[in-house]
Amino acid sequence: MNKLKLCFLFLVSCLPAIWLGFLFLAPSAQAATLTLAPASLSLTESQAATPTLNLDPQGDLIIGTDVFINFDPRYLKIISVVRRTFASTPATIIDNTKGQVKFSLANPYGVYQTTPGAVADLTIQGLSPVSTTPINFSFTPGSTRDTNVVAPGGQDVLTTATGTTIAITSQNQSTTNSSPTPTATPTPSAAAAATILPEITAVSTAKPKPTPTINPDESLIQTPPAGFIAPLPPPKPPAVLGAATPTPPRFPWFLIPLAILLITAAVLLLRRLHHPRRLPQYPTPKPALAFS
Repeated sequence: MNKLKLCFLFLVSCLPAIWLGFLFLAPSAQAATLTLAPASLSLTESQAATPTLNLDPQGDLIIGTDVFINFDPRYLKIISVVRRTFASTPATIIDNTKGQVKFSLANPYGVYQTTPGAVADLTIQGLSPVSTTPINFSFTPGSTRDTNVVAPGGQDVLTTATGTTIAITSQNQSTTNSSPTPTATPTPSAAAAATILPEITAVSTAKPKPTPTINPDESLIQTPPAGFIAPLPPPKPPAVLGAATPTPPRFPWFLIPLAILLITAAVLLLRRLHHPRRLPQYPTPKPALAFS
């Protein structure tokens, strides 16, 4: 009975090592999202706009992303893709014939995207009028052949990818809607004309003033009046020095051989308890015969 208790306590002592191993091997929560903002845009023919690609890691450590975008080339044209936060753009393919854009964003080893924000800008241009036309992501949850967000270990943690819609109007319609309505000029009455006529005669008898000439050597930039402060560009945010880059927890590989060793020892101990070693049985020697 004491041997069985000892074996049971030994197996219980192995459980923490096994539990820690499964804890570090468990994958991170898949929760990252990609979004094109704003959710809708209105353009005219030949007008350009810049939707923003936003990434929300939602607690994951992100090392890069692959973006596959589909659009209708009859109504839209993609001009450029400009990254914001990631360190490099390893690949960018813009196909305005098929209506596809493929690009990737990546960071070097040990640098991770952990905060939500804009990661790239897409410059688009309207081609022909349409009520609405979508810009969508090519995304299938769990697939690595389309849009994905990559965490350490090559795991795709993207769960949601939301595109945008574009409305395009014709230039003629925009000009018609924006042109001011003409107002009728009132015709002066005879009494008003008689009143204004002496004033016009008096002004016409005055000597014309000479037209001032502009000296080409003079500067055309006027000095601002007193108390006026010329607007300055906004100051750049101060650089954060010494900010530590978060690193993912390292897997304690030494626990694996330790767990294997403990399990092997437990198995050998159980076998020894169930099958004790037997001592060899030697034949009993016969007594020697006494000779007289």
